[in-house]
Amino acid sequence: MRIPSALAIRATLLGLCFGLLQEPMILDNRLFAQTQHQLEKAYEDYQEETAEFVSKLQSLQQQAVRLGDRELEQKIADRLEILTSDGEAMKPLPRKLQPAIPFDMPAELRALHVQFRQACEDYAGQLYLLARRSQRLAPTFAFELINLLLQFDPDHTQARPMRGYVRQGDEWMTAFERDKLRSREIDHPRFGWIREDDRERYEAGERPYHNTWISAEKEQLLRQNFTQGWDIETEHFQIKTNVSLEKGVELGRKLETFYDYFISTFAPFYNSPEQIRQLFDSTTGRSKNRSQRYEVHFFRSKQEYVERLIRRIPQIAMTNGLYQLEDRVSYFYYDPEANNDATIFHEATHQLMYESHLAQRDVGREGHFWIVEGIACYMESFQVTETPDGFDYSVGDPRFIRFYWARHRLLEEDYYVPLQVFSKLGMIPYQQGDQQTLQQRYSQASGLAHFFMHFENGVYRTALMQYLAQIYHSNPSIQRNVQGLDKLTGVSYGTLDRQYREYIQDQQTMVGDQIPIQ
Repeated sequence: MRIPSALAIRATLLGLCFGLLQEPMILDNRLFAQTQHQLEKAYEDYQEETAEFVSKLQSLQQQAVRLGDRELEQKIADRLEILTSDGEAMKPLPRKLQPAIPFDMPAELRALHVQFRQACEDYAGQLYLLARRSQRLAPTFAFELINLLLQFDPDHTQARPMRGYVRQGDEWMTAFERDKLRSREIDHPRFGWIREDDRERYEAGERPYHNTWISAEKEQLLRQNFTQGWDIETEHFQIKTNVSLEKGVELGRKLETFYDYFISTFAPFYNSPEQIRQLFDSTTGRSKNRSQRYEVHFFRSKQEYVERLIRRIPQIAMTNGLYQLEDRVSYFYYDPEANNDATIFHEATHQLMYESHLAQRDVGREGHFWIVEGIACYMESFQVTETPDGFDYSVGDPRFIRFYWARHRLLEEDYYVPLQVFSKLGMIPYQQGDQQTLQQRYSQASGLAHFFMHFENGVYRTALMQYLAQIYHSNPSIQRNVQGLDKLTGVSYGTLDRQYREYIQDQQTMVGDQIPIQ
C-alpha cells in the first residue's frame, strides 16, 4: 500500500465533504479552504519527514556497505523500497518483538545497528503524531500512516493495537489467538487450533470424532460426506470442507492473510471515517461491527460442487467458484491441476465487499459493474508464500495472466471501450454477449483495476476505494447516484483514457517477453 499523494488526499477530503462514507455534511467555502489547507500541510510534513528519513537511511546503508554487513544493508534496502517503490513493498507484520541488538558485535558495527533502529523508531514516532493530528480531518490518510509506521517500528505500543493486536510476552497476536491460548489450545502448523493435550494423538495419526478417537484414515472416509465434513474456525472465517483437515487449515491461513491485507489496504472502502477515528481511541485492537464469520464451503471435487448448487444455479458447471449473495457463502472446490488460490481470492473479494453491509441489495445493477468484477480479477493476483515468521504476500504482479490479457486486448487487438461508456454498463448488459466480448470486457476491467490501484504510486487509489464504497453501499440513494471516477479523481474521462493507454504501454515495455503467471 502506498501513501497517497496530495491529489489522493484531496480525493479523501472530497469524500468526507460530500459524505461518501458517512452522513452528508455541509461546509462553507471558507471552512472548506481551511480544511484543505490543513490537509495539504499534513502531506507536506509527511514529505519533509520522509525525505529526511530516506537521506538518513541512505547514509546508514553506505556505512553498512563499508563495514561489510550485508544483512543490515539488505534491511535498509527493504525499508527504502517501501518508501520509493511503485509496487507493493509493504510486508506482513512480524509476530515476534524485535530482538535486542547483541552486545558482542564490534563496537562500530553495533553502533550502526543502534542508529538504524533508532532512526526507524523516530520516523515511526513522527508519523504517529502526524496521524493523530490528521485523524479528524482525514481518517483514511491517518490510518494509512499507521500502516506505514508499523513497517518501521512494528512494536509501536500505540499503533500496533490499532491493527487488532495485543502483546503476549515477546509476541504480538490477535485477541482471538490470545483467547485460544488461554483455553490451552495451540495453533498446530498442520491441524490448526487443537487442544494442547491432544497434540501427540494428532501427530500419531488419531482424530477426535464425536466422543471417541479414531484413525485419521477412518475419519477421512467418514467426512467424505460434506454434511459430515470438517468445520474449521479461524478468526474471521468459518470453513466447511470434505477435502481434508490439512487442506482446510491451509485455506484458512491463506484467507486470514488475505483478510489482513484487504482490511488495511481497503480501509477507505471498508471502514467509515467514524470507524477509523475510533481506532485512535481504542485500546483493544481493531473494532468489528459483525459477530458472524465469513462462511466458506470447500468441496472435494467439481462434481460435488456442481451437484450441491445446480438446482439453484443451472449454469454452475461453467464456474470455478462462486459467492452467493442470497446465503452469503463462498463456494469452491479442490482442483489439484488448477490455481485454486486465484478463484478463492476472487470470490473472497466479492464476499468481503458485499458483507461490509448487512442489508441485502443488488450491486452495480444500474451501472459501474466493471469494477465489481475488475477488482476481484485484480485480487486473483494475490499470492501467499509461507515464511519462517508466518505468511508473506504479493499482489498486482504485471506478469499475472489477467494483466497479460489486458495488455494484449489493448495493444494487439486494439480493444478498448472508453471509461465513460464502460462505466454505464450495469450487471446484466455487462454479462451479455458472446464469449469473446465477455473475455475482452473482463480483461479491460482487470487492466483498469490495476491502473487505478497503481498509477503514479497509487494516486487514484483512494478515489477507487470511494467509488467501490458507493457501489456497494446499503443506502439506495447513494447506490443510485454513484459518482464517476472523473469526479472522484478530479481528472476528465478523456485524460484517464489516455493515461491508461500510456500506463499499459509502459507496463508492456517493463514486462517484455516474460512468461505470464497463471
